[in-house]
Amino acid sequence: MDEYRTVLINILLICLLLGALGYSLKKNLTFSLRSQGFKKIRKEREDEFIAVEDFALNTLMNMDIPKDTEVIAYQPNNFFWNGRAEYIVRRVEQIMSTAHFCLICNVSCLPVRVGTYPMKWYGGIAMREDGEKHSKEDRSSIVFAINVMGDTRQEIDDLVSHECAHLLVCDIKSDVHGEEFKFYYAACKDILLNSPIDFPK
Repeated sequence: MDEYRTVLINILLICLLLGALGYSLKKNLTFSLRSQGFKKIRKEREDEFIAVEDFALNTLMNMDIPKDTEVIAYQPNNFFWNGRAEYIVRRVEQIMSTAHFCLICNVSCLPVRVGTYPMKWYGGIAMREDGEKHSKEDRSSIVFAINVMGDTRQEIDDLVSHECAHLLVCDIKSDVHGEEFKFYYAACKDILLNSPIDFPK
């Protein structure tokens, strides 16, 4: 009887050890897969940003800008815009003209070029480098994801406000979503909220 009990205890201990080992292996495997997933996502985001940056620098920056134009869209009649190009241009103009009038706009961010690009991880990306207004050195652009062109007025206005706020931040090397950005983001949203225009159906 004692031998039988000893065998059962040993079997139970072995089962417990195997269970603990299996749990540990599963946990490590899950962590490894999750880590690989995060690395893959980060790589995809980085690759997407580089592709958008290339589009902005090599396509948007080569657009001819008519004199005194503050905002211009790339291929505004392209179906990628879903009929939203003129609306977005006017909304960006409203923000920039109001900000400039209130002396909170650095004119070096003008003109602003806007375009669309197939993005998965970003709704929009704003890019700016200091330069003189209407100069070849200017590097101001906002690239919107094609898949947001079907969004509602409120969603598009919010995205436009978000990206314009990035252009208005004085220190472009500061915290990307820091206090200065939050100030301009709130101001941009307020400008659009108080300046409604017709939204294309």
